[in-house]
Amino acid sequence: MGRHRRYPMKKTAKNTNQAQKIERLSFDTDQTPLQTPKDSRKNKNMNKKPPNSMLEEQPTTWKEQMLKKLTDEVAQQKNKMQKRNKKPKNRLLEETQKLGYHHMPWESAKTLIYRIQQDQNKAINDELLKARFAKAGRDVKEIAEEYKIMDEKNKMKKDRRKALYEKQSKLRAKEKDIEEGNGKNSEEEMDQNEMEEEGREDGRDEEAQEEKGTGPKESTSKRKRLRKAVKIQLKRKRTKSQATKELILNAREVIPFGDRVDAPPTFTSELARTIRPLHERAGNKELLLKRLLH
Repeated sequence: MGRHRRYPMKKTAKNTNQAQKIERLSFDTDQTPLQTPKDSRKNKNMNKKPPNSMLEEQPTTWKEQMLKKLTDEVAQQKNKMQKRNKKPKNRLLEETQKLGYHHMPWESAKTLIYRIQQDQNKAINDELLKARFAKAGRDVKEIAEEYKIMDEKNKMKKDRRKALYEKQSKLRAKEKDIEEGNGKNSEEEMDQNEMEEEGREDGRDEEAQEEKGTGPKESTSKRKRLRKAVKIQLKRKRTKSQATKELILNAREVIPFGDRVDAPPTFTSELARTIRPLHERAGNKELLLKRLLH
């Protein structure tokens, strides 16, 4: 009887002996030498000396290369990233909160505006009712006093403008007289007279303002003392003095080609008046060097 098997064997299968298998081999394993292994790429360069290029610059590992690549990608992404736009502010809510109204959760924008309009109209109607029965507003006398003060201020402004215009016209006339040679006073005397007149006028204005009780502060009055005309005149004086100084510094005599010069230059103009006394003074002072030379 054959052995009971769970899965039946194929009919072609044969139970061969292990000794028979060994006999079938064509060569003897003990006598035949082993084959030498073939040189692969890894084994070829195993014991060779590395090149000079590798010694100078060591090649990076694969992991380092990947890390560098990833860092570059992250940097590019950061540059490309755009800032998130902020939420636009609701202007309506801001303005309504300033007025003291809060937006309810069940309210739309239209209903909120309608509610505000109703409250405003109600307040206006209440004020109109009070005014109809003379229960609102200010006293008429107070309003009249305010208008009176405003009129006085405007009048003072007009008077100042007139005085300034007259002063400017006088200055122009005096300048014309000086240019023609008919002026009696010099420029310095004119400046002093103008400053005195301005001081008197400012004093009068301040006294009038103190009497009325509407006078400005001391700082503002001091600032307004120098008027436009005086500033212009001072500017002209500065420019004239600067021009004369520059002429003195840059003074020179033009000598044509081929001429001889045996003496210092002689000036024939207003410069001569300023330079001659300087030349005359030269050498008058007794110095220690002068004594040593003699």
